[in-house]
Amino acid sequence: MTNVTPLSTKRFTKQQTLSLFFTEKRAYRKLHKEQERACRDLCLLKRELKRLGDSDIFSAKKLTAEIASLERIKIQLRVILSTIGSFLVSSVHDLDERFELTLHEKAAALSISHIALKQCIKKDGDTSLFELAFGHAEVYGERGDFIGATDNRDYPVFSAIEHYMIEMMTSKASPEVRATIDQKTKEHFGSLPQYQAVKEPDGTLTVIPAPPNLKLIH
Repeated sequence: MTNVTPLSTKRFTKQQTLSLFFTEKRAYRKLHKEQERACRDLCLLKRELKRLGDSDIFSAKKLTAEIASLERIKIQLRVILSTIGSFLVSSVHDLDERFELTLHEKAAALSISHIALKQCIKKDGDTSLFELAFGHAEVYGERGDFIGATDNRDYPVFSAIEHYMIEMMTSKASPEVRATIDQKTKEHFGSLPQYQAVKEPDGTLTVIPAPPNLKLIH
């Protein structure tokens, strides 16, 4: 897991915490789009390099340099996103635990209308900001359906939480350190459903519900 200490918001009022949350959320969204664009460009460049083969050494050398540059940018973006994501996860916890958010404040935090939020709560029963974000409420429509991600609708808070969980599950820390981290997560968020990290065909990581831990009964 990236060694990042999220900015503590415990000395801030609710409005100050919300203000910081929105600032970091905007930054996360912008950088996340840049990361997605970099990944798309990398795939195109690698595909073109493979197509060229040994037919054009000069062009292949140029493409190789561009790929190396994009790989560095991708790593830098990942580090920055991890920092901002850690703050978002921390501030979501603080907003849930320290303050009583109104329906309109939660809707604003998730960038949806209060009508859509009402429909989401009615359907799924989730009320905390963490649960709502993790349930994709950011792309919830007023008719009680999921719109899905588009050019104008995305889910930065969910992405930050997902990234945080992937960092947890793919951490190369020792079992003792992982146990400590897991315990801290439980202290922050309580009992959460179990998830596992999986690699998509394009190489990106995502999280899905883990299968039940079945035990053989004799």
